[in-house]
Amino acid sequence: MEVRFEVQDTGIGIAPEAMSRLFSAFEQADNSMTRKYGGTGLGLRITQRLAELMGGAAGASSTPGLGSVFWFTAKLKKGASDAIDVEAPADLADVDARTLVQQRYSESRMLVVDDDPVNRKLVQRLLKSTDIVVDTAVDWQEALDQTRQHLYRVIFLSLQMPAVEGADAVQQIRQMEGYLQTPVIGMTAEVLADDPLIAGAAAVSDCLTKPVDSNALFELLLRALTELELPQRSAPEA
Repeated sequence: MEVRFEVQDTGIGIAPEAMSRLFSAFEQADNSMTRKYGGTGLGLRITQRLAELMGGAAGASSTPGLGSVFWFTAKLKKGASDAIDVEAPADLADVDARTLVQQRYSESRMLVVDDDPVNRKLVQRLLKSTDIVVDTAVDWQEALDQTRQHLYRVIFLSLQMPAVEGADAVQQIRQMEGYLQTPVIGMTAEVLADDPLIAGAAAVSDCLTKPVDSNALFELLLRALTELELPQRSAPEA
């Protein structure tokens, strides 16, 4: 059945000329809000992508000075245990890669590092759908603590987290015992994915664009693990 969710506020509202830009990456109605409160304006684009993955859509309406209504629709199964199911539909083109990942690498342990809760949850749910054990971290310090406690098969790392540069983060991972050859898949906004300073300088194994597409995720993951050919990891030489 199709279900519609709405959230209404009584804030400052949004001007009509800004409404068409709200669901674009890195757009906000008033850029001064970013300077005052932080944030990138990527959340609504990710929300829209999630709704589309669930067979629905997302949108908003607003009256300046009175407030706004944000909504999304989703097609859900009656009696499903989870209210929101972000697993990709069965007819997506990633079925082969996804199946191979589950057959070959289920129960592998992987880490997802992202300060954006929506993107972090989406990647976690997609990976767990193939029986992969997934840990998450919301900032770089938590990620370092996790990598000291566990040896991860793959690390998914946001390249635009506050207080850490993507290249510095990957370099620190490579210097840790057991992580010299571990695939590190960088995650970045679609407008920055082709920037060589983002993907190249960070020395990531591959780059996954946000909002995350399930096809791309499983294809990149399968390629990274296949190319690694499961060698015995060893600590980097001093």
